[in-house]
Amino acid sequence: MDDHQRDAPDIAIMIADDLRASSTTTDRMPFAFDFFDTQFSRCFSPSTWTLPSHASLFSGDNPIEHGITRKNHSLESRHVKLPSAAKEAGYTTALFSENPFFSSYRGFNNGIEFIDDQINYKLKYSDFSIANHADDPTTAAKKTLSNLLVSDFRKANLLNSIFAVYERYLADNSNSNTGTVHNTRRVLSHINKYWENDRIANKPTLTFVNFLETHNPHTVVQSSAAELDLEFSDEEIENLNKEDDDHEYLFGQDPVRDPFDSWDQLYQRKCDAYHTGIHNFDTLFKDFISGQDENELSDKLIILTGDHGEMFGEEEMVGHQTSLHPAGIQVPLFVKFPDSWGEADSTINDPVSWLGLSRTLRSVVNQNISDTKSFYDKLIRNSRNPDTDSLVCIVDGPNWNIDKLKRQYDEGAVSDMLEIRRIGLIKSDKMTVYSSKWDSDEIWEQQYRLDDYDRILVKEQKADPDIKRFAHWLGTNDQDTVSGEVSQRLEDLGYV
Repeated sequence: MDDHQRDAPDIAIMIADDLRASSTTTDRMPFAFDFFDTQFSRCFSPSTWTLPSHASLFSGDNPIEHGITRKNHSLESRHVKLPSAAKEAGYTTALFSENPFFSSYRGFNNGIEFIDDQINYKLKYSDFSIANHADDPTTAAKKTLSNLLVSDFRKANLLNSIFAVYERYLADNSNSNTGTVHNTRRVLSHINKYWENDRIANKPTLTFVNFLETHNPHTVVQSSAAELDLEFSDEEIENLNKEDDDHEYLFGQDPVRDPFDSWDQLYQRKCDAYHTGIHNFDTLFKDFISGQDENELSDKLIILTGDHGEMFGEEEMVGHQTSLHPAGIQVPLFVKFPDSWGEADSTINDPVSWLGLSRTLRSVVNQNISDTKSFYDKLIRNSRNPDTDSLVCIVDGPNWNIDKLKRQYDEGAVSDMLEIRRIGLIKSDKMTVYSSKWDSDEIWEQQYRLDDYDRILVKEQKADPDIKRFAHWLGTNDQDTVSGEVSQRLEDLGYV
């Protein structure tokens, strides 16, 4: 390792999927607020769900620029600007995930030297997952045989393949509403194995990690509920989650089930359960950090953030689909700097985004940033769209199967709420949103005032954005909905 590489910090980007800023408080995440040097209080994701947001993290481009906005899209090698820059600067790159949207299947192996994905189907640390070949038994058999014969992880691959088949086809996967249904401990143990690997000891590392601990379904972690003084009756826990709850809330006519008095009350209790998951993630993360070598930690740049938010009835929307409400796109951003970078501010209130984070980290791996002030200045500046001097957030329809919903519910209601694309421009305490239906070139403008994780509508009118490429994208008549084949593929991969 030359002197240039020796000065480059290890970088770990820890992404708590579905973690919104408004729920990130000192009582729910006490360790995060204590451990990290700086909290960026106004960070915004580039979109409302995993795939386009992570594509922006890899590329530094907004979703219109990289074009990865729907469930059947995949990342291409030309999009991987951050991992590519890191590799060119002498870094080794790695990815850990149990989220199929952040995996080899969606192209996120591009630019990554070691990828340990589909961890929900893997008991052991390994760079191979049979789950990535779930739709092609022949390829799955060939890949498995190859990895059993020649891979460095032969024993692990055998055990993982048996476990994956069991989990997918034999196990009782009906979810309980108590305890966690995700695999954060396993993900963290795999990261430890990688960081302990002698083969990466002489190179700086760039590690991407996606955790599903804070993602739906939102279940009650009893130990965290006790810490947060949240009480749930047995009947509430038993009836907390049903498969079509979000769809029924938005489009259904059925009354809410017992013991809940209203759909709004049910979603408030889901939100309470969500908060127990956040607290549990903070506890697991604390245990992980406590097990790290202090000297090695002192030289690391560690980032904790969320890729999008979650809505529990704000503006009568739930989940994370087509709304650009702050509950859906404002996410936490915590940063722990290398000790050598100097003093850090505890809170930065300027608006920043994942686009700015990706572009700033490219400067870090190239060693153009080596102090906290330069990091702050670069992140704030890089977050702004140069044409509008604002942050840009974009959504192009939902991550649901629209055709299936149209058969199940009122077709017009589904279309009006979901077959829509939006561009949000955030500047200071104002948000302007441009919206258009997939089957129309008519564009509407809504102007909002942002207020403490909420927004207030100030004005609404028909109007095109000043930026021509934005207007062109909004006016494109495109109903490229998700096919049944793609939806089945995602079900095969275990994504619910």
